[in-house]
Amino acid sequence: MDSLAQVTAGKKEFRADDLDFPPSAQATKTLHYKQDRIHDFAWFADKRFNVLKSQVTLPYSKREVTTWLLFTNREAKQWLKRAHEIDDAVYAYSLWLGDYPYSQATAVDAALSAGAGMEYPMVTVTEPEAIIHEVGHNWFYGILASNEREHPWLDEGINSYYEFRTKALRNKYAGMVSSEVNNNAFGKFFGVDDLPPAAIDNPAYLSAASRGLDQPVTAPAEQFRTLNYGTGVYLKTAQLFQYLEKYLGTARFDSAMHTYYRQWQFRHPAPQDLQAVLEKSTGEPLGWFFQELLPSTTIPDAHLQTVTSSGGTTQAVVRQTGKLALPVQVAALDAAGKVLETHWTKPGERDQTVVFQADGIDRVVLDPEYLFPELDRRDNQYRLGRLFPKTEPIRLQPLLGVDRIDQKQLFVAPSLGYNTYDGFQLGAAFYNSFLTEKKLNYVVMPMYGFKSSRLTGLADVKFKLPAQGFLRKVELGVQGQRFANFHTVTPSLTFQNRLKNPNTFRQQLILAWHFVQDDFLPDFQAPRLAYQLTTKNAVSGTQFTVEVTQFRYNTSVPIWVATPNTIYLDSKEVKFSPTQFRIHLENWHKYRPEKEIRLRGFGGFMADNYSRSPFVLGLAGSPDYLKQTPFFNRNEMYASAEGLTSIRQTDRQDGGFRNPVPMVSREWMAALNLTVDLPVTPFAVYLDLGRVQELDKVFYGTGLQWSFFRDAVQIYFPVGGDNYAADFPKSFKDFRNSIRYSLNLQKLNPFRLLEELQ
Repeated sequence: MDSLAQVTAGKKEFRADDLDFPPSAQATKTLHYKQDRIHDFAWFADKRFNVLKSQVTLPYSKREVTTWLLFTNREAKQWLKRAHEIDDAVYAYSLWLGDYPYSQATAVDAALSAGAGMEYPMVTVTEPEAIIHEVGHNWFYGILASNEREHPWLDEGINSYYEFRTKALRNKYAGMVSSEVNNNAFGKFFGVDDLPPAAIDNPAYLSAASRGLDQPVTAPAEQFRTLNYGTGVYLKTAQLFQYLEKYLGTARFDSAMHTYYRQWQFRHPAPQDLQAVLEKSTGEPLGWFFQELLPSTTIPDAHLQTVTSSGGTTQAVVRQTGKLALPVQVAALDAAGKVLETHWTKPGERDQTVVFQADGIDRVVLDPEYLFPELDRRDNQYRLGRLFPKTEPIRLQPLLGVDRIDQKQLFVAPSLGYNTYDGFQLGAAFYNSFLTEKKLNYVVMPMYGFKSSRLTGLADVKFKLPAQGFLRKVELGVQGQRFANFHTVTPSLTFQNRLKNPNTFRQQLILAWHFVQDDFLPDFQAPRLAYQLTTKNAVSGTQFTVEVTQFRYNTSVPIWVATPNTIYLDSKEVKFSPTQFRIHLENWHKYRPEKEIRLRGFGGFMADNYSRSPFVLGLAGSPDYLKQTPFFNRNEMYASAEGLTSIRQTDRQDGGFRNPVPMVSREWMAALNLTVDLPVTPFAVYLDLGRVQELDKVFYGTGLQWSFFRDAVQIYFPVGGDNYAADFPKSFKDFRNSIRYSLNLQKLNPFRLLEELQ
């Protein structure tokens, strides 16, 4: 190792493409490794390793520890850039917890796929950006060997706290998100360059919390959904321990953690052991932290009730609402933003008065470092001497940002659209939330159609009602849209269930009432009930959907009228209410990564329909009566005699046929759709089978499917089926005219993607 380290020290170039193995020696050797007080073992070997050797003098015993970095040329620049981090980790963890007990620490670059790394006593396989975290596992996993399966936060979470703290010695923006977005160009663009690191990092876990999708950080590892394991166990725990550190004071916190390390090294401590040591060492009861905050998904909320000045002092009344009453930092600032004086409120008290003695106070701020785990920070600042002391200016922020204490934000993004009626459309989307949801969330997207010379667009407003028990979210909403030949207004009530673990079925119930005006249809109202159940894992999934929609409309029907002198044809206004029942069952299974087999079954039934009704079920897609899918040329679908198949676009609803088979039903329809991804190629082969009540025949269609943009865009190339006169195309023109596509923009909707990611 020493000789290899000398060779590496003399190298001036590390070519990333030079990964050839040098020839092996003929002689063999036997190596013996011996180490006490370890509970695991790993060994790595690669003849291509570059070796960096260093020494760390421990802060207390002054003992020397040898550190090694072993890496290939593949990412040599990153390893050299971060070579100091193994020394930083060994020294900082020893300083804040207790001296490293072994003589060596090693970080290895290897072809082991285990996230960013996998730790073992004294050695870790890691990516260069995770060196500190993985070396830190020598304390949290190796020496303090807690049960990571039962208490992952006690291992990964506290280790992440020390990882971020170690990185902050060189750069204060050291968190999971703030390390990438801070006072750089990204930070300036998103308006966060003047915020503390926690303000940038917290939305990563508060995003799930605002949607009712977070989980207690104290849950066993097996209960976490994938994203929550990263944002909850790692980031949220780290942020909460930073919050605890600031509350206790760094010196008291470090002293308590020294005691914990000294008493419990090599003894497998549990959460109650950590709490007992911290309480005894600090003299503080910490049940509010360990029994109330850590195991809870309840979001605390603190705000400044009033701030007054009298007798040379300033008094601030802090009020806590909700189930948790946690300590929060209160600071007095001058006009330049400099902190003059700070205090912490006491845990468990709803209303407290904090008294400041400082002169020159311009404003009082709750949680100036953004460590308090709350969502609503709009009432965390009180400006003295103002007519509206709690009102903050509104800032127009492009794309996204984080909630701030000192300003309200309205987010804006450009919006584009096109259809054959309005032509090209240009506008902007204005919305009040993205990363974290609020109680009231809205998107308003006005646009201008250059062909129709009119305003188009949509608006979507949702208000969250209290949800408890089985329900994680209850939303009262209203959506309006105006495009092409229609406009709609749809009030709705949506229920979503709480997701306790990765195996919990995701369920949604929607009650909606659609008001639709369409130039090609009678004006109608449509009360709708839709229920959806989804379950999926890494390799397979199932989705079940049932919808019941009643179309209520009036139309004129011809009638013969008889009088004593004549008989003549007249019309009469008649009210119709056909009811549509639709059931979808879809199952998919991945037979290899990114390749799957998908089977969909559909059954539809129209009750109380009449022979000339405009409402039908479509074998090759639905007429989209409720305007749930954007169509480029919707008008032609109604104006042409060919109906649904007169245009190339389909919504893949109802029968879901990809071939343009021009069949509809006013009574019932059944269909089966099979899709199989082909190996190597980007194509899938499909087969659609269907039957309608009106004809005693099984229709079919088959061909190739090309999907891209997360399956938001799909193109279908029909090879054979009932869309052709003789089952197969007679010419290339015949084939070309049958090519169709679908466009599902919901799969690219950033608001929906963010929720699905949770």
